[in-house]
Amino acid sequence: MGKKDKLIERLKAKPKDFTFDKAETLLNFFDYIRSDKGKTSRRRGVDLMNNTIEYKGYIGSIEFSEEDEVFHGKVQGIRALISYEGTNAQELIEDFHTAVDDYLVLCEEENIEPEKAYKGSFNVRISPELHKKAVVYAYSQQVSLNKVMEDALNSYIVDKEK
Repeated sequence: MGKKDKLIERLKAKPKDFTFDKAETLLNFFDYIRSDKGKTSRRRGVDLMNNTIEYKGYIGSIEFSEEDEVFHGKVQGIRALISYEGTNAQELIEDFHTAVDDYLVLCEEENIEPEKAYKGSFNVRISPELHKKAVVYAYSQQVSLNKVMEDALNSYIVDKEK
């Protein structure tokens, strides 16, 4: 029995000491990669640090119900409810892929454009004082408020990734 099979059998036994590193090793056998930046290039992606998975541009959550002893999740960033579950990591990922594929087939059959998550626009609620400062700053720099917000978010997120 190879390392992959041993890890699968160990995970099926639901040990309390199954570590993050062992889970990551197991997922690597299935061509999943750890992504600390939220991007997985062209390979399938699992961001174990943020409990997310990605497939065909859709981001899914990863949660675990101790009571039901099942992994579950839903696609994030769209209004449609696309949920999935599995008793282990492999089943969860397979059901996630199936759920996304089924959604895309349904959209095609119904002649509906599939929702795209994270289209690049969202509402932000801030204090009136900060709003005013941002507008004054944008005006003084001769850029749009959108550009100021994009630059601010970019700086904040890039700083956090370091």
